[in-house]
Amino acid sequence: MYRSSRKIRALECLLSSADDTHLQTCTSSLGSAALRRHLTLLRFVTRLAKLNLPLAEGASAACDVLEDPDKVTLIVESLLKGGGGSIEKVELVADLCLHTSSISPKVWTVLLKQMVQLNMTDRLRSTLLELNRLPQVWHFQEYEEAWRHLLKKPSSDRDECARTLEVLSCCPLALEDLNLDTLRAECKRLGLLEEERRLSTRNKVA
Repeated sequence: MYRSSRKIRALECLLSSADDTHLQTCTSSLGSAALRRHLTLLRFVTRLAKLNLPLAEGASAACDVLEDPDKVTLIVESLLKGGGGSIEKVELVADLCLHTSSISPKVWTVLLKQMVQLNMTDRLRSTLLELNRLPQVWHFQEYEEAWRHLLKKPSSDRDECARTLEVLSCCPLALEDLNLDTLRAECKRLGLLEEERRLSTRNKVA
C-alpha cells in the first residue's frame, strides 16, 4: 500500500503540472486519459488494501485485476458479504460499481439500503443521479425508498436544498408516488418561494 501511495502522489503531481503533449513524450505515448485511468485504479488498490482486501502482489498486477469486470464483480460481492457495513466500505463498493458496467442491478438495491441506514445523504443524492441512466434499477422497492428518504431529510441550508431540487428534477419516478411535503416546507423555510410554488404545481399536475 505504501508503494501504491507513492505512485498516486507522483501521478497526481505529473497530471497537475504537465500538458498532454508533454505527458505523451515522457510516458511512452501515454496521454492524460490513460494516466488518469491508471490513477483511478491505484486509488482503488489503496482503498481495498485499507479494508484488508489486497488484490495481488504489486500495484500493476492489482490494477490488472480491476480491469477485469468479472473480477470487479467478485470483489464487490466479497465486500457486500463481509457484513458490518461502514460508510467507507459502502462508498468504495459504489465507486467500484460505477467503475464497471457489468454490476447486477440487485447490488445497487443493497447499496441504496445501506446508504439510507447509514444516513449518507450526500452520497445518496449523487448516487440517485447516477442511477438515472440505469432504468433496470428503477422498479426495485429500495430505489423508491431511497428517494423517499432523501426527500424527507431536512436541508441544512439553501445550497443543500437546491441540490436536492436539482436531483429531483431528473427523478424518473411518478411524483404522486413520492411525498414532497417536507421538501416543500424546507423551500418555504429557506425562502425558496418560487421553488415551493413549482413543487406545488408539479404535484398537482402529477
